[in-house]
Amino acid sequence: MVHNNCHAIRAVRSGANRTTVKTKQDAANVLRELYIGGNKPIRNSACLSSTGAKDYFDQESYYHWDDEWVYNEKFGGYHLKNHDPFLDKDAFSPHLQIHDREKKVIIKIFFEGDPPN
Repeated sequence: MVHNNCHAIRAVRSGANRTTVKTKQDAANVLRELYIGGNKPIRNSACLSSTGAKDYFDQESYYHWDDEWVYNEKFGGYHLKNHDPFLDKDAFSPHLQIHDREKKVIIKIFFEGDPPN
């Protein structure tokens, strides 16, 4: 595991709810280290809306990837799907979003990614 991942893992374990790694694979490695295979079960909510995931998983932790770019005519550019480009500062930074029900916190692990040209 590269140094960048170790830094992100330490940051989250120390209570940070936002950290950055270089790639999407690095973010996946951080997720794997913190949750998958350990005693903290976590579910993938990729096929559910944000409201649907909250209801479906009830008290279980879950995660999803915010890395799909969409074009918004009104905004005149690309932003991440399900993010408001006018109100959400994270609408332009791909990330892994973890809803940790035990800690009652949302953790975002940002990684590099540019919108389409």
